[in-house]
Amino acid sequence: AGVRERLGELFRLLTGDARVRLRRHQTLRAALDWSYQLLQQPEQALLRRLGVFSGTFSVEGVRHIAGDLGASEWDVLDTLSSLIDKSMVQVREQEPPRYLLLETTRAYALEQLAATGETNDVLARHAQTTRQVCRLATRQRNTQAIWDEIANIRAAFAWAMRARDAELAIGLVNDSSVVLALGGLVGEVVERLVEAEPCITEQIPRPLAAQYWQWLGRFGNDGRLPAYRCVAALQTAETLYRQLANDRHVHACLRMRAEALVELGELTAASQALVYAREIEAGGSHAADRMRRLRIEAKVLTAEGEFGLAVARLDEALEMARLADIHRYVATLTQDIGQSLLHAGNAVGAEVRFRAVLDDTRDDLSATLALAYARIGLATALLMQGRIAQAKAAAADAVPHLRSCGILLAHAEVYAWLLAAIDNSRCAVILLCTADAFRESSQTTRGPMQQRARAQARELLGAQCPSTSAACDPVATDGELAQLLSAALV
Repeated sequence: AGVRERLGELFRLLTGDARVRLRRHQTLRAALDWSYQLLQQPEQALLRRLGVFSGTFSVEGVRHIAGDLGASEWDVLDTLSSLIDKSMVQVREQEPPRYLLLETTRAYALEQLAATGETNDVLARHAQTTRQVCRLATRQRNTQAIWDEIANIRAAFAWAMRARDAELAIGLVNDSSVVLALGGLVGEVVERLVEAEPCITEQIPRPLAAQYWQWLGRFGNDGRLPAYRCVAALQTAETLYRQLANDRHVHACLRMRAEALVELGELTAASQALVYAREIEAGGSHAADRMRRLRIEAKVLTAEGEFGLAVARLDEALEMARLADIHRYVATLTQDIGQSLLHAGNAVGAEVRFRAVLDDTRDDLSATLALAYARIGLATALLMQGRIAQAKAAAADAVPHLRSCGILLAHAEVYAWLLAAIDNSRCAVILLCTADAFRESSQTTRGPMQQRARAQARELLGAQCPSTSAACDPVATDGELAQLLSAALV
């Protein structure tokens, strides 16, 4: 009674708008209570469980989340259809369709789940369900299905880490990393991989551990992690795959390790790793593996200043990608050729390659990373040609894409050159200090293009150029750098 009196006093103190909102809430709550009570017991049970999904969910997700309710698969689908007919579950029209609860309905379902004491068990089941859906999508090479599950992947991984379910956490990371990274969320993927590293123990099955180290080494490159960490991770993965007699994955680890060694500046070791990869190919291999190895060989040649040979290797790989109709690799190799031409000083030829990638209208999420590189490549090519206004627009367009991919800091030298060219000396100085600090922390070497960009920025700054990297406070993260550039490139 005392509580009711206090609530009555509070209601009288509310403004008119607040009273309306409260009445609407009370009305909605009463409607949900009424609708829930009209549901059959199987409908109530399924609705409570559907509340744990974040965003939308698939019919496969429904099957898994309800797998222990004692009903057959067809009964579960009938119950789902009934909830749809009663407007408790919404349908998102796409192919295949996906389902969702309105936020008010979802909050109510979670409340009912807590009231029955099922929350912890169903959250655990949701995490397992999400992994099963991702594994199925991976086997089917259904990249869109994994993108559709991204909110559930984030929630399931967070639960697995809280629950200290190491194998589940590693499985979720492994099954989603490639699709999300190639789609542009490389920074997020690396963060999740690093967070999961303590989960790797002797109890983790060897195939899971091998794949984990492979993805950490692969997606930590470009300075997202120190280059030596990438090399070490890929060496560990290679060892595990050799124990598993999985030559194809050994080949992958060798070429990925060679790429990381290029970043470290250890070109002899990189070349030797590729020699081992070619030896595996001699025993029979997929054409796609040879294509990928040619791409890394081109990176070594570019670092050695052999630009013509590098482009020849890339052209050979590009022809293979076109014959196999692998669109992602057509985009990747085309922009790689542009990068080699940039390093060689052929800005006009590089611009043609970058525009070819950016003008491709095919909707392919797996080419997002290649598009990010093409955007900053185009800005650099325009800057080299002295087309400053166009370079500025292209560089501003590239910022959010590079940030999402976790490689904005890796291009600090180019942005320093651009800012010096538009007379923003203060920001250019900060960017030079940032570039030096990034190279030191990531232990990555500058390629010919980054060296040229740094030299041009320093020349334009003249007396204002910092004498050491400690001359100013460098920007520490991609997010901070994105904020600085967004203001500087207006």
